[in-house]
Amino acid sequence: MIVNCWPSPADNGTMAVNIEYELESADQELKDVVISIPLPPGASPTVGDIDGHHEFNRQTKTLDWLLPIIDASSKQGSLEFEIAGDDVDVFFPVSVAFVSEKLYCNVEVCELMAKNGHN
Repeated sequence: MIVNCWPSPADNGTMAVNIEYELESADQELKDVVISIPLPPGASPTVGDIDGHHEFNRQTKTLDWLLPIIDASSKQGSLEFEIAGDDVDVFFPVSVAFVSEKLYCNVEVCELMAKNGHN
């Protein structure tokens, strides 16, 4: 999955922020996806267009974009919001959490060894 974040400062001391995701592999299914965008201290975002839902996490000071599932039928989505400020660096790093029943990187385990060297 690719996640892009584009903050765009406006002349009036606000920023428009656009976040997009795209699922690269059609056979993947990601569940309970949370994309967390850091926010400036004391900021209150005004959310516009959104695929999914959002919530402001006061503990982590992030805007959490909540998506129940990302799969072949919902492989792209976007979130747009406006916020006061002009520092584009505050929105990074964006973090992503999800649950997947398949291995994300398609790795196969061939052998396991015990810590003491015995199989």
